[in-house]
Amino acid sequence: MKYVSIDLETTGLDPENCQILSFSAILEDTNNPLPYDQIPKLNVYILRESINGSFFALNMNREIITTINNYLVLRKNDEARVNMMRETKSIFLYEKHLRFYFQMWLAVHLEGKKDYEVYLDPICWVNNEVLKNTVRDILVKINPATQKINVAGKNFAGFDRKFIDKLEGFYDHVIFRQRVLDPSVLLVDWKNDETLPDLLTCKERSNISGEVTHESLSDAWDVIQVFRNFYK
Repeated sequence: MKYVSIDLETTGLDPENCQILSFSAILEDTNNPLPYDQIPKLNVYILRESINGSFFALNMNREIITTINNYLVLRKNDEARVNMMRETKSIFLYEKHLRFYFQMWLAVHLEGKKDYEVYLDPICWVNNEVLKNTVRDILVKINPATQKINVAGKNFAGFDRKFIDKLEGFYDHVIFRQRVLDPSVLLVDWKNDETLPDLLTCKERSNISGEVTHESLSDAWDVIQVFRNFYK
């Protein structure tokens, strides 16, 4: 089975009033589990001119907010922006462009369309004129509603997906299968737990060291590591 582990960091808990700060995805193949440095992964910082959210979430994600601000400061320096994306191994996109980049990433890594890989290069997404042409090419090349994917995530159905559902047009070319892979049900202590375990507890019960960082790419990887105990 192939599935995509998805995790978000947001400015708060309410999808009606709060916003996505980062979107991360890792493509796992249960028949060919790769190490972290080789597995296909995506980390997107969402650009916006202003943010709304709770004090707690904004404080917890202050490093992400600082990173986004540092990128925005480079507004007139495309070369520096490209270098920053390559150094951080991340892409910086406005929310309206997230779905296009994710579609191309799936086309390359899930469908094996390596000729689309050029569109994942940061240089295609940093300059407004280049960006317009890139998005136009994406719309021409992507076959709508063909990318149906299995999704994994800790509380993805109850939290992350509600934010993704608010993104205009996100599901035009990507379909999430209805059943979501959540590791907590596999690691519940039926005698002693009063609720499903959180990600840290899932890691502890899977003998996986380290804290939960609340960084979306790291959390997406944690979910995969927990699941690997059940199919390795």
